[in-house]
Amino acid sequence: MANTLGVMHQQLLGTWKSDRRKTFQTWSGYDQFTLSQKQKLGKIFGHLKIRYTDQFFDWKQKGETTRDKYKVIEEDSDSLVMRTYSHLYCVDVLHHLHFENIRGKSYYWIGFKNYSEWFRQIA
Repeated sequence: MANTLGVMHQQLLGTWKSDRRKTFQTWSGYDQFTLSQKQKLGKIFGHLKIRYTDQFFDWKQKGETTRDKYKVIEEDSDSLVMRTYSHLYCVDVLHHLHFENIRGKSYYWIGFKNYSEWFRQIA
């Protein structure tokens, strides 16, 4: 039986880049950070690139590329949940990606404790 990808899984395929501007725009309390804190954060966000195939993702940051396997667990009309393996904690981790189209550009965001990191599709 052929493995058919759902609509959101198909939308995920390709290359995405961390979007520093969009991440900071939506970060609650970001405007209260000092200039020094903002500069430090600016060095962290906006560099990560992730390329998704139907089963793997390659993430590249600071010249290093890592390949990991993922599996889409569930999806709805504008999001999906994927399972990956955390090499840091040696456990499976679930990630909930939310997709949005803004002014003709495709984005997804992942929520964390106090912020969401945004990614823009570049290829």
